[in-house]
Amino acid sequence: MQKFQQLQELYYRGSLKKGTPEWREYFALKYGIEGEAQANEYLKRHLPKNIKLIHNLNLDIAGKTQIDYLILARHLWWVIEIKNYNGVLKYENQQATLRGEAFHNDPFAAMRRRMTLVKELSQQTQRSLNVVGTFISIHPEGEVIWDSQEAFDIVMRHQLNRYFVQKIQEWNLSQADYVQADMDLINQVVNQEFACVDDISQETWQALRRGLRCNNCGSFNLEIENRRLTCRDCGDSSSKNQAIQIAMDQYHALYPSRPKVSVQTLYSFIDRQISRKTLFLSLIHI
Repeated sequence: MQKFQQLQELYYRGSLKKGTPEWREYFALKYGIEGEAQANEYLKRHLPKNIKLIHNLNLDIAGKTQIDYLILARHLWWVIEIKNYNGVLKYENQQATLRGEAFHNDPFAAMRRRMTLVKELSQQTQRSLNVVGTFISIHPEGEVIWDSQEAFDIVMRHQLNRYFVQKIQEWNLSQADYVQADMDLINQVVNQEFACVDDISQETWQALRRGLRCNNCGSFNLEIENRRLTCRDCGDSSSKNQAIQIAMDQYHALYPSRPKVSVQTLYSFIDRQISRKTLFLSLIHI
């Protein structure tokens, strides 16, 4: 999430060039987060409350790996991967294409690796655990075509409600609980630094100083009047103190290693749209 916030701030401030690796990474993360938010609605609707749902799990087991969702029950661990691809993802002869074009990675191989690592980790519980997996295509226009035999299910969005009802019944999850020791085991291999990102280079500082932006739509077209800021594009409104806090969050997204920001730095970052005195008085209370 930290990397996405940094790239998002660069995007809004016009510092991501179209077609660059950073541009592609931003949109890949953006669509992934949107897809996971949609999947959340299905999971909240169907999953029993007494099992454990872990979201966005970063593990360090024989290398780093990221898992969208891991569901823990006493007798079962369930790995879920969400893909928010618009169009047909085709997997034939161990090659992946998206909308007819060669895909930059192999999502099926990545899913197999996640399953293998989770199975290896589950063996440390010294219980007979069933490890299952589901690869979900969440985009309304998404489709997956494959010719391989996989050890995980592949499910389209329109199949999800029926699928979850069926699997929860098949795996007897309605009456299941989870074991806290399993969560403790997973915490031992969580990589806390997995998502750490570097600060933006100082050379881009001048380009980033575009002023205050709307936290709702990203626009810099703001009107400042009577201690309030109102976006001329979407109508979203905030107090000056709220706008200063938002600006600080945006600055920290770009420079995560700098926990403190000076009045002068923030004054420059927001392109002098709020006075130094107002910034100073606001920062005292933040």
